[in-house]
Amino acid sequence: METPRAKRGRPPPRAAPPLTFVAALTGRAIPHPSCTSFLGVGLRVGGGDALLLSRCPPPLLVRVVGGRMLPRAAVAVDPGTRPSRDGHLPDGGGGSAATVRALLPGHVLPAPAPPASEKEAMEAELAYERAKAVEKGGDIAAARAAYESLLATYPSSGRAWMRLALLARSEGDITAQRAVLCRALAALPANAMLWQAAADAAKAAGDLAEARRLFATASEVDPALPSVYHSWGSLEARAGRPAEARRLFTAGLAVAPSSARLHHALGVLEDKAGRPEAARAVLRAGLAMEPANAHLHHAMGMVEYKAGRRAGAVECWRRATEVDPHHTPAWLAWGQAEELAGRPDQAAAHYAAGTRWGERRGRRTAPLWAAAATLEEKRSRPAAADALYRAATVAHPRDVGLLCSWGKLKACTGDVAAARTIFQRGLAIDHTCAYLWQSLGLLEAKAVGPKTAAAVYERGVAAARGEGVAALLHAWAALEWKRGNDAAARTLFDRAVSADPGAAWIWLWYGQFEAAVGAAAMGADQAAGEASDVVDAVADTPAGSDPRAYGGWYERAQHYFARAVNADPADASAWRAWAELDRSRGREERARFRFCRAAQLTSEAAFGAGASEYPLARPWTRRALNEWN
Repeated sequence: METPRAKRGRPPPRAAPPLTFVAALTGRAIPHPSCTSFLGVGLRVGGGDALLLSRCPPPLLVRVVGGRMLPRAAVAVDPGTRPSRDGHLPDGGGGSAATVRALLPGHVLPAPAPPASEKEAMEAELAYERAKAVEKGGDIAAARAAYESLLATYPSSGRAWMRLALLARSEGDITAQRAVLCRALAALPANAMLWQAAADAAKAAGDLAEARRLFATASEVDPALPSVYHSWGSLEARAGRPAEARRLFTAGLAVAPSSARLHHALGVLEDKAGRPEAARAVLRAGLAMEPANAHLHHAMGMVEYKAGRRAGAVECWRRATEVDPHHTPAWLAWGQAEELAGRPDQAAAHYAAGTRWGERRGRRTAPLWAAAATLEEKRSRPAAADALYRAATVAHPRDVGLLCSWGKLKACTGDVAAARTIFQRGLAIDHTCAYLWQSLGLLEAKAVGPKTAAAVYERGVAAARGEGVAALLHAWAALEWKRGNDAAARTLFDRAVSADPGAAWIWLWYGQFEAAVGAAAMGADQAAGEASDVVDAVADTPAGSDPRAYGGWYERAQHYFARAVNADPADASAWRAWAELDRSRGREERARFRFCRAAQLTSEAAFGAGASEYPLARPWTRRALNEWN
């Protein structure tokens, strides 16, 4: 594996202590030649054999039991005997395929890679460099064929397996990526980086249980690989398990105390958990070891900004862009801070600088383009915003987020045909993007009619995956509500909150729907001289039951407003809607309490008291169709 080159302004990375493998049957210690990772190494592990995997100290003994490598007590290491170049154990057992089958069921797997001679290892290296040159030339199909040809002859080339999996990921084919990694792990079951790559692929596919299982295996195979703790901890943080994320980041720092990535991840976690002093301590420790790390400076700036120290935050972002002018998140945060301070010209200058520097290094600049274009929309300069989106989609032709925003701008300025073309262009790139289907449906609802929009939503719900599905279902539910199809709207609202139970705004909409529909029905009943079902429904509802199965509209609306408040206690609109519901039923004391809470939250938000998780993000709604004309 290539040794990472020291970046300008940074000390060279410390050399990791050598990896050591021990075969218990022979009692021989086998130091691994790469000294830094398992990448490119295949180990054959027989059933019942013991294997020591370590970066000393401490060594970790594992035993293959029932097709899984399980940790055992630490043992002393005898660094006596040298291994073969490819790092295979001398016994040549056949348990590795069983290990992979146990963890990755449902796949037809090849036999483990045989040991490679020194000559074969050299030939594999040359073939890898040739395949990589083809990939850099841009011929993806030829590069894939070259890697497959290499692996057919030299299946122990871990780097080739990784590149083949990355090619599949770059084309958005997660299924193909995971299939490649299954084949790779069958050949190289002791390659911890491949186990982590498989876990990352499962994480990207939304299969969190499978991802956790694979991360656990990666940490068993190499307990001293810091990237496993970082990626696994990030998964837990996003899944709303901060304590588990903190445990993983801390464990990673125990084995890699100089890891800037782990310091950054833990610092950001502590900041989001409302522990700014802990966040500062972690980030300062990271900066003490790596003062030229732009990511750490940027994160420190976010901590300072949330604490109301605007000048300190700006200084942190200035340092970040000074040590690494290509660090686009710092330029973005700095520009957003200037924008919120009412200095749009300075904000635009930072966005432009970040875009210019970022594209020199091939960094992701799409968020900077989007921020710059949105700023021009806010300044009522749609032509300038349109020009920025046009340039952005040339720089990032496959970024569906930019296309979605550009299409919305076109819709707002009344260019329906152009908006429709842009949305369809985005769907041709990624037909699973829920936000594109939602935007196209909203466009058709205004430009053509609800029937056409409903057909778009139906196709979109069938195709969409991942983030945004709940919002798409909500848009369809709102459309059916407007059309008077209450039963269909209720079903769609149910599906939306099931897709994202933590979306407070969808619970709020659901409560408003039930309140409006129930009030209308009660009014109709009273006009017809019939009794309302409210009192009986509340009295007959079993305690603690789900009001979607029992009870009347009033209790259902109350339940949904309560869910909205629980999901986001700082949102004043949910408290206000709940208060209005209570007042409409004559429960004035409850209504006053909730109105007071809503007023308090509104005041705190206006004066910046309850800072959001990302305080530079602010909601903004585009202008209505033809408002700029």
